[in-house]
Amino acid sequence: MVGEADGLMKYSPDEGGVAAFGREKDRESALRDLGYDVIRWRWADLASRPLVIRRRLEASFTRATKRTL
Repeated sequence: MVGEADGLMKYSPDEGGVAAFGREKDRESALRDLGYDVIRWRWADLASRPLVIRRRLEASFTRATKRTL
């Protein structure tokens, strides 16, 4: 499993946001092609919705366990 905390600043049009978005999606696709499960969250989620993040992580671990059995 790969976890990534996202910030929205990198998507700003004046900061090359479209290109950053494309690179991010390419990187995520490459990781998935290698068999990794990619879990994403925003920093605000950690403060306001930690149980959602926990459920995502637990679901990823469950999927990984099923693949290895």
